[in-house]
Amino acid sequence: MELTLRTLPRVLHKTQTVNCRRISLCHTRLFQNYVGKKSSMPARWSTKSVIVAERTLFQMLPVVYWQTNRHMAGHSKFSNIKHRKEAQDSKKSALMGQYVKLAQSAVKMGGSTDPKLNPKLAQVIESAKKSSLGVETIKKLLERMKNKEYKDIMIEVCGPANSIFLVMVDATNQVSARTEVKAAMRKHPVKVSNSPSSLHLFKQQGILYVTPDPERPNLDLEEIAIECEAEDVTKETNEEGQEVIKFLCDPARLSEVKTMLEGRSLTVENFYEQYEPLAPVTPSEAEQKEIDSITEKLENMDSYVEMHTNIEA
Repeated sequence: MELTLRTLPRVLHKTQTVNCRRISLCHTRLFQNYVGKKSSMPARWSTKSVIVAERTLFQMLPVVYWQTNRHMAGHSKFSNIKHRKEAQDSKKSALMGQYVKLAQSAVKMGGSTDPKLNPKLAQVIESAKKSSLGVETIKKLLERMKNKEYKDIMIEVCGPANSIFLVMVDATNQVSARTEVKAAMRKHPVKVSNSPSSLHLFKQQGILYVTPDPERPNLDLEEIAIECEAEDVTKETNEEGQEVIKFLCDPARLSEVKTMLEGRSLTVENFYEQYEPLAPVTPSEAEQKEIDSITEKLENMDSYVEMHTNIEA
């Protein structure tokens, strides 16, 4: 670093210039301290990255300009594009995961991996195309389900703040299911267990959603629930704003209740087991970030079906 210093009389009202091609932050601090000691006013910053040192009117008046090219970190055009693309990819991945889950449900209900023989599966694939999503993931899933006999297997994951994740995956056996979950959790401080040991901390319940029949608006739902051995029945509105009928039953008899409802010409739209935590946990802010990352990686697994946790909503 080379400095050229010229001291001129006050009457000439000239400037004193320091040319620095390369200067570090440490040099900047030392220079500011030096100028502050020599003048009655400390060095200050201007909007053009210029350091100015002033003296009183009765002293010499050196003014030092420091020109440099600086760029603010994290505000470049390419950085903004990168962050925007990452957010879009995350939303697209989450949406694709929902369609994969719907396709798995459609195959189980329809009994076929062929869209021509399974109208519900064909509807899921068509809906994915309309959402501008590639259906290659769904096709690979259907091919895998066609060649091998897959079944839902529950794996337990214990995470921070005594959190419990009951993860249902679609696999051929317990070993392959646990292997896939462990691979997804390799960077997280969690414990993965083959056989869930925390089921006693959840209240298990079977849930069935039935589409109302417009030709039979006055059905006695309570009587149907008793005849089908359901525990309770209510009317709700789904996310699409449509009215649905919700039946609750013993999870061990979920398939039987579904068969009996369909035997009364009722359309079962969806059915599953629900695990409601008896003692929900409330993690700290730092623990919640770790839990969010764990949840995201579990949901992004190819064999992911559903998940239940004991975390306070």
